[in-house]
Amino acid sequence: MGAAYRASRESGGKPPLAQGRWEREWRRAQRLHPSGQYAFPKRGTGRRLVRLTQSLIAGIRSGDNPSEALMLMLDLTLRRDPRIKKAKKVRDIIESRLDLWEQGEKGKEILLQKATKISRRAHSSSRRRESESRSKREELEKAAGLPEMRKFRNFIQAGEMRRGTRILTGREKGEVLDGEDTFTKRGQTY
Repeated sequence: MGAAYRASRESGGKPPLAQGRWEREWRRAQRLHPSGQYAFPKRGTGRRLVRLTQSLIAGIRSGDNPSEALMLMLDLTLRRDPRIKKAKKVRDIIESRLDLWEQGEKGKEILLQKATKISRRAHSSSRRRESESRSKREELEKAAGLPEMRKFRNFIQAGEMRRGTRILTGREKGEVLDGEDTFTKRGQTY
């Protein structure tokens, strides 16, 4: 503790039970799906966040707050909501989160619930987009004939010219190729 915060842990701080509560809340926030953080705000909101951060660091140095309190506050107040992008709305949401933090235990619980909701929403929508894009990509590849081209390339690289050519031409048995046989991929002749 002394090396990390340049202060020794003084006796007379919060009882271990209260410190365990901070750790539980911090662990609960850490289990959420990461959604990134907003940049540190400027203007009055930034000054307010800096003052709150300073008071938490002073509490850590005096032994009133555990280090999890600072990490939890920064995580919950700066957690990115994928739906909010405009600077004014970002400032407003950070202001409202700071208000909730300063309300005490009830406000912190509301912040944790909101962070959980944001995490679930971001995680489920990212999985949905990922599966949709994967199926769409597979459809496009199949329409362009990429699976056959991959098989052809793999057989040619393995030295199996006949098997590769059969796959590309769609012939079952080895036949003599005509001069008019074409190998096309997206309209290009090879």
